[in-house]
Amino acid sequence: MSGLIIRRPPNRLAKLIQAPGGPTMAQALAEADERLKAIGEAGREELLRLLASIHTLGKALGPSPSEGQIDAVYGLSDEVLSIAAVAGSPDFGPAALSLCELLDGLKARGIWNATAVQVHLDGLQLLADPSVAHSPDQTQAVVEGLRRVVLRALR
Repeated sequence: MSGLIIRRPPNRLAKLIQAPGGPTMAQALAEADERLKAIGEAGREELLRLLASIHTLGKALGPSPSEGQIDAVYGLSDEVLSIAAVAGSPDFGPAALSLCELLDGLKARGIWNATAVQVHLDGLQLLADPSVAHSPDQTQAVVEGLRRVVLRALR
């Protein structure tokens, strides 16, 4: 009978911290934080570019968009979902996920609801507007509203 062998890959950070003269935990975390800030700045710029592209493509969808148009908006929304937290804007993740769920559900059912899609586009634009200050409660209310729109549109 053979036994289960569990192999764990070496943890580079743990080795560096334990090595004589290596960085302390506080130094490693501070360096990681600085790197995340640098990524976050570039990510925020990319996030705003993606949101502008979603809005532009979304406006062009019209009453009966092609599958390619829907897929393009879905793909951009998925990218927003992927980078939102790293970009320091985690509020966009749930809103982008809601748009993805809506588009996926509409496509799977072979129906189109331009109003529900427009509500999502407007919600994303509202969240992205730097001139509007959002409290966490207000942001949560927008996201919850978008989720309700998805549920209603996909009935």
